[in-house]
This record gives sequence, C-alpha cells and structure tokens, in this order.
Amino acid sequence: MLTSSPPSDKILIAAINQDCTESFKILFERYIEPVTNYAFYICGNKEMANDIAQEVFLKVWEKRAELDRDKSIKYFLFVLVKNKIISDFRKLNSYRKYCDHFNVVTTNAEHSLEKQLEVKELSQLINYAIDLLPEKRKMAFKLSRDESLSYKEIGEKMNISPRTVEVHIALAMKNIKEYLHVQYS
Repeated sequence: MLTSSPPSDKILIAAINQDCTESFKILFERYIEPVTNYAFYICGNKEMANDIAQEVFLKVWEKRAELDRDKSIKYFLFVLVKNKIISDFRKLNSYRKYCDHFNVVTTNAEHSLEKQLEVKELSQLINYAIDLLPEKRKMAFKLSRDESLSYKEIGEKMNISPRTVEVHIALAMKNIKEYLHVQYS
C-alpha cells in the first residue's frame, strides 16, 4: 500500500501563489501552533497570541502572490509575528504622545469659552469612542486613564501581563484616533 507524504512547504507556497485555498489550509494547520506559541512566548498572553497568529496568516493570504517558495515560510511567519508585536508597541508609544498633546491642548483651552466648547465636544466624542471599544480593551484603557493605574497594576487586576495591557491600550488609542479622524474628516 502506498502512502503519500505531505507536500513540502515549497509545493504549498507555489500552489498558494496561485490562490489554492486547500494548500493554504494545509500550511495553516502545519504552522498555526508554532506561530501561536512563538507569539505567546513574546507577548505572554494566550488570547493576544491567538489574535496575532490569525493576523499573521491573514497577511500571508493577502500577500500570497508575493511569497517566495525558495525561502523558509516558517522563518517568514516568525518574522511577521515579531514585526506585528513591534508595530503594536510603537502604536502604543504614539498613543502616549497623543495623550500628552491632548492634555496640553485641554489645559490651554481653559482660557477660552470657544476652546472649552471644542474640548467638551472632543471629550464627548472620545467618551463615545471609548464606549465602542471591546470590553477588555475598554477596561484596560479606563483603568489606565480614570484610575491612573500602572500597566502592572492593571495586569494584576485583569489577570493579564503588563505587556498585554500596553497592547490593549495601544489598540484602544488607535481605535479612538480612527473614530475621531472619521468624525473630523
């Protein structure tokens, strides 16, 4: 009885380059666990690791025509994980700068009624945007802003790592910025 061996990564990539969903499914099943484990190793949160792994495979599918079958797909997947996490943390730093700027603007605005009205409107929009956030993201954001808790304290309260708290807050800021951008466009 002949048994066929599973297709190599090169064969799968060549088929994926041609939009073969079955080959993508095989690749996904082959690497989802190592990719998720690697993401978990870096970020320390299983839920976030699962999200990152899903986003990585989505990116692979979106860029399928550009995949190089002569290069290691496993290495490529791990690089995507690392880059995704780095990107999320950079966005968090951008959010912090945005908050600092917002605090300066609101302090200066106290001297002008018109500015006070603008600040009130902006504050209402921000509060509405916060209410639209997913529950965990909203909770991390509110604990940080309303109760001035550190990431470590928030992590303990939510039973997640401080790094995960940072990512939740970065994503919250991104969502809030996007909402404000839409409102002021």
